[in-house]
Amino acid sequence: MSFQVSTSVQPKTTTSAGKLGSKGTPAERLWVIAEHPLPKDKDFLFSSPMGWSYGKILQEVGINKYYTTYFQTESECVDALNYYQPSVIVLLDKAGSLVVPQISKKESVNLWAGSLLTSDKLRYQHYCIPTHGPETCISDWTERQVVKYIDYGHVKDEYDYFQDHGYLRHLRARKLEVNLHVANVIWYLENWAADPNVEFISVDLETVYPREKSEYFGHPGLPVTISIATSPDFAISFEFFQETTIATVNLWRALAHLIACKKIIGQNFNLFDAWFFDMLGMPCNRFKIIDTMFRHSILWPELPHTLAFQCRQYTRQPYYKSMGHNWKLSDLTKLKTYNALDTAVTFEVFEAQEEEFNARPHLR
Repeated sequence: MSFQVSTSVQPKTTTSAGKLGSKGTPAERLWVIAEHPLPKDKDFLFSSPMGWSYGKILQEVGINKYYTTYFQTESECVDALNYYQPSVIVLLDKAGSLVVPQISKKESVNLWAGSLLTSDKLRYQHYCIPTHGPETCISDWTERQVVKYIDYGHVKDEYDYFQDHGYLRHLRARKLEVNLHVANVIWYLENWAADPNVEFISVDLETVYPREKSEYFGHPGLPVTISIATSPDFAISFEFFQETTIATVNLWRALAHLIACKKIIGQNFNLFDAWFFDMLGMPCNRFKIIDTMFRHSILWPELPHTLAFQCRQYTRQPYYKSMGHNWKLSDLTKLKTYNALDTAVTFEVFEAQEEEFNARPHLR
């Protein structure tokens, strides 16, 4: 179906005197919204050499049809988007603050870059994807390549899917069980241990540490919750210490048996989680540990190796690491949800890394 715009009632996107013209046509279903014009732009947005170089990023990734503009007010931006209804919206730098609350300041882009976000201000199906603009990308070649291959890679994937199907893909549906009774947790652990089809488990611990001014500062901390995922789509998270001693003992026995007989996927597992399991009398076979952080350093030594970055690189999962802040011991639901999401995402990262290692077997 062709997309047509009535010119009789369309909102003005160049309302302010002296505003530079936009680039392209607003009828495009892919928009790039800049925070402001570049210093040497003339006549239209991104007409300067820096803007031309930024345009090369999109061209190199295979994006050739899009509309580039900027707005001076939130209402102007929201009105135009709701009228023209572009399906994929790239938000450069602080321009994201006009549409999505996650971008409260320019530094927020470092966290949410490449994420598939939606805005309550827009009344149609869409994805808002924040990323860095020309001034960052042109001054830092590594960041340019990250924005090009990862962030605009997401943009192209979502836009191509829309072009092929006429609608946007939903985000991955993950089932995260975080309020299970201990008996149900043990049932899962025992069944997974006995199931030959469960070859890998993704494991992650969340711990608490003494505050800096505490007399116990320097203590490595204690585990609070643990999550186990058997796929990118299913994970459970539960408390390490239960209300009764017998429940804790039975839980630990089932957990120790499971981690002893399965291959363990983990992010920085060798240097963090494995040490805690050793301390608790549940030693992990180091030859069965598959550490996504170490693997990423082999595959992409020049890039950051945090789980947040790998989530940005390998998955469609929006940034979620802020969920791990401001939880309470009196209610661990938020922490357990974050914990479970960590293991599900790590499992998805592992599967993507397997594809890369299969494509480059000399790195194994």
